[in-house]
Amino acid sequence: MNTINSIQKTAVAAIPAACGELVQGTWQGRPCLVSCPIDQYSTATVTVSRAKLRAQQQPQFLKANQALLAGLAWLGREQSHGRFSIDTAIPRSRGYGSSTADIGAVLYALAQACERPLPPNQASLLATQIESTDSTLFSGLAMFDPINGHLIESFPETPPLIVIVIDPGKVVDPIKYHKQDYQNTLKELAPTHQIAFAFLKQGLLFRDWEMVGRASTLSATAQQKIVFNPFLDKTLKFAKSVSALGICRTHCGSVLGLLLDPVKVDVNAIYQYARSHLPAQAKISITSLVAGGPRYGMLSKEYTVSQKPQKHGVLSVGANAYKQQSS
Repeated sequence: MNTINSIQKTAVAAIPAACGELVQGTWQGRPCLVSCPIDQYSTATVTVSRAKLRAQQQPQFLKANQALLAGLAWLGREQSHGRFSIDTAIPRSRGYGSSTADIGAVLYALAQACERPLPPNQASLLATQIESTDSTLFSGLAMFDPINGHLIESFPETPPLIVIVIDPGKVVDPIKYHKQDYQNTLKELAPTHQIAFAFLKQGLLFRDWEMVGRASTLSATAQQKIVFNPFLDKTLKFAKSVSALGICRTHCGSVLGLLLDPVKVDVNAIYQYARSHLPAQAKISITSLVAGGPRYGMLSKEYTVSQKPQKHGVLSVGANAYKQQSS
């Protein structure tokens, strides 16, 4: 945290994006998801003061502004005594969890600037007052109720996997998605979701990354009954052909991901192969699965993602571009 003077304090925090979810559905009758955090970030700079501040104009971040106001109210501060700016390259309205990343970054930076602890459970409750939220607000990976903001189970260890992101470019409306009544289909899929979550928990607890991929693929294919993705079947066939662990998807949109174990496959060769064999209209990019939760401080320029061939096919990825700290 950087103290500007005796009456103003500024802090910086970041939250990762997500390549959709590893698993999403219902767990014991509750809405539940486990996001797939990736190595892209929304970074918020928040300044608080004892006096009124002139707001910085970023009209594209209305939900982040709502987060600032909600956070100030929770902290018992005047609404005009805080301001924020956001730096992000996360694509908008595509299923990357961009709004959750913006909201979470503002909330954590605000608490840091006010020198107040913000437990992830409280951050998620504040966030879900604004919109349905991803589990990227929690450290590691988390089973999370995205509607009510309740943590179901947390997993501190994050699989060291590479994600090849397949983005057809279709804009999605998460608000419209969550307004739809999918209750009958969710009841029909409940046994499948139970199995998918059980597989995921087993894979994370026992470091069985193949089981993680199996869980994610099961959830992704089951979601076809709710939101049909025309790219899924081709992506699934491609995943099997290159020995990927499985696929993940944004459950309300069209973005897909290949889950790869860099110890077992030639990541760069698969990436180049994907660029030439997957649909031409889809943007193909490569990143890594990272832990969720806040990072504090500025992004280090030393961390990069290299797409140049590496020895033994191992991709050089900076999976922790930010220093992660507990709040």
